[in-house]
Amino acid sequence: MEICRTFLSKKSAKTIHRAQQYIHYYQLAKKRRPPCITVHPDEYQALKNDMAQCHHQPPFTLQGVPVKAVNTVH
Repeated sequence: MEICRTFLSKKSAKTIHRAQQYIHYYQLAKKRRPPCITVHPDEYQALKNDMAQCHHQPPFTLQGVPVKAVNTVH
C-alpha cells in the first residue's frame, strides 16, 4: 500500500524523505526506478507502527517502489 505522509512521526518522515531522494537520484543516474528500497529494521518497525494508525498494512510502497527491512545477521 502506498505510504501516506499524514500519520508519520518525525523519524518515519525523515526515513521517507531520504528514500524519496534515493529514488530521485537513482532515476537520474540509471533512467529507471530502483528494484526496492531497504531500510533498517528499527526504522521499518516505526514506519509500520505509524502506518497502522491509518489502517494500512504491509507491503508498503513509495512511488511504486517496495520498501523492505534489511535482514541484519551479526
